[in-house]
Amino acid sequence: KEAVPVPPPVTRPCDGCSAPCLTACPAGALTGAGYDVPACHAFLNQPEGADCLSGGCLVRRACPVSQSYARLPEQSAHHMRHFHR
Repeated sequence: KEAVPVPPPVTRPCDGCSAPCLTACPAGALTGAGYDVPACHAFLNQPEGADCLSGGCLVRRACPVSQSYARLPEQSAHHMRHFHR
């Protein structure tokens, strides 16, 4: 049998992060225990959710890794429209 080289494990981007995402969600939909999708949708249905719908999720905007991708607000709005139907 031939040995197949296995790449070293990739570090997880959240390891060692200060986790600004956990406090960025105005709906409180993201916690250390997980993501409360119904709470997110309920927030987006309110006038206060307009910023997330037009500029993208505040959690994603707070994430240092996500910030490195420099997604345009229009792209974020597109994704939010399809998420929140």
